[in-house]
Amino acid sequence: MLTRRLVAGAILCLGVLASLFSMPGVLAAWQWNLGLVAWNRAALSGSDVSDEVVLRRAVRRWEQALTWGPARSDFLLYLGSAYEQVGDERGALRTWQQLDRPFQALMTEGRSYLTGGFASASLPWFRGASKVAPDVGDPWYYIAQALVQVGRPEGALEALDKALQAPRLEELHRSQLYFEKGVIYQWRLQPSRLQEAAEAYRAALTWGGFPTADLEADAHYKLGETLWWKGDDPALYIVEFQRAIVLNPDHSHAHVLLGVAYYLKTGDVEKAEREIMLGMKINPQNVWGPMNLGAQVYEPAGMIEEAVEAYRWALNIQPDFEPAARALQRLQTGRSSP
Repeated sequence: MLTRRLVAGAILCLGVLASLFSMPGVLAAWQWNLGLVAWNRAALSGSDVSDEVVLRRAVRRWEQALTWGPARSDFLLYLGSAYEQVGDERGALRTWQQLDRPFQALMTEGRSYLTGGFASASLPWFRGASKVAPDVGDPWYYIAQALVQVGRPEGALEALDKALQAPRLEELHRSQLYFEKGVIYQWRLQPSRLQEAAEAYRAALTWGGFPTADLEADAHYKLGETLWWKGDDPALYIVEFQRAIVLNPDHSHAHVLLGVAYYLKTGDVEKAEREIMLGMKINPQNVWGPMNLGAQVYEPAGMIEEAVEAYRWALNIQPDFEPAARALQRLQTGRSSP
């Protein structure tokens, strides 16, 4: 009797499961999830060159899902991305064209991955947006951002050039694109290409139209910093730091380097101190304030005791700050030598 009940119960359960999985919506969701597992495996692999075999598996799953259920927007969005990544651009565009606002959907998806720390996974979305709207430069700007994060600055520069060549921008300003080129030339390339960085910052300032005064201030500050690194006349970068401060009076770094520039131009220690101290008052955690005070003002002026105290100040702010630790050790070793 018990065995019959167990058998009957098992048959009933199988019947329920069979009825569930015969429902088109459930089958579509099942295939969708299997495809998403494959897509994520390829997209999150850490490379913008995805595993084509895995992606084709996702394509098959999602094509099957569409035969069992309605063409949901997320199905179409991801299926188009998979098509694009396996080289079927026509299939991608045909799929995305069924969406209400494909460009905005692709950009939103790409930004969500980029801000979430998945730069490689964001690339297909921005690349797709560039194909849906080839006359818009915004996707290439974000492609550049992602390529910088994955350690490909040269590719990022090429992407920014494509953004600048586009007939129009949706949300960005050309000044932002030139500014990003300057940052890459100055900070991301090894060695830095300072002349190109300065030209990019000047182009950004010439175009103008910055979205915020703070970003425009940063462009002046970084141009001044680049001119300093190049060894140009201090008068040139004094002007840039002063312009940065006019736009953003709380720009701590601009105050600090303006103080350094005053000393390099005139040798006036007190004037340099006043400006650097103003920068430190704005941001007491700016470790480069005391560092530059010691290395660029006190030491060249022969004020070794003051330089030692400046480096100690920097280490109080950031105990593991290697430049200050090395400078302090060098000075202390030199003073203890016979």
